[in-house]
Amino acid sequence: MKIIGNFDGSLADITSVVAGTGLSGGGTTGAVTLNVDAAQTQITSLGTIGTGVWQGTAVASAYLDADTAHLSGSQTFTGTKTLNSFKGTGGATVTNILDEDAMDSNSATALATQQSIKAYTDRKVSSDAQIQLTHHMFKDDIDTTKHYVGLQEADAEQTATSNKNLPLLAPVAGKLLKVFLRANSDISTKTLTWRLETTATSAPTFSSPSIIGTQSGAGCTGSSMTTYDFTSVDSNAISAGDQVLLSIQSDSTTGDHTYLVTCLWEWDLS
Repeated sequence: MKIIGNFDGSLADITSVVAGTGLSGGGTTGAVTLNVDAAQTQITSLGTIGTGVWQGTAVASAYLDADTAHLSGSQTFTGTKTLNSFKGTGGATVTNILDEDAMDSNSATALATQQSIKAYTDRKVSSDAQIQLTHHMFKDDIDTTKHYVGLQEADAEQTATSNKNLPLLAPVAGKLLKVFLRANSDISTKTLTWRLETTATSAPTFSSPSIIGTQSGAGCTGSSMTTYDFTSVDSNAISAGDQVLLSIQSDSTTGDHTYLVTCLWEWDLS
């Protein structure tokens, strides 16, 4: 069937189709005339609309495709979407997302990127922390016996913890970051194990300490420095008031060598 006619915006709904030539019997071609009732307010049935402008009431969400934003249900959007503002059920209205490491703008309506939050946090922690270097030296044939480094006096290394020159007192909480080593001989074939040990404030002075961090690695050559990184050790926390000790142990015989040790500490002064 073919519908022929011209309609303008003054016409309302199509209410009926009157048969014309070609509609009698089984015919499907020919012209028809349309009777339009201006009193009708809606189209109840319609095929595919190829062109036109929708100016009626809102189309229900169920009739919109997946590329259209729906107010209810879950959707995944692709591409960059720019929003002037958004908010939760009771929070502040958000108008921007900033990548601002120092957070200088101090905005009450902007979110921060993960990278800028980390940068700001790292900077804040660093400003509240005091970095300290301590320097130690001893000469000994330690072989495979664990020796404690004299943290208060040179050449005060001992195999027992009773030497008064072994520990440091931690006035505030902190941690050992790194140990740096040089020696007057090549000990790179040895595996050295360093242990950070503490005696808690509730324990008697010079009592048996607890190991709170361990780091192992090859020794240094006679012309190089070796670094032992304690920042990767999870249990590397020193409490305020602890006595702090550092021990060294080789996996094989060493001979009599001079050891130059520098420790990098971080203390919380917040």
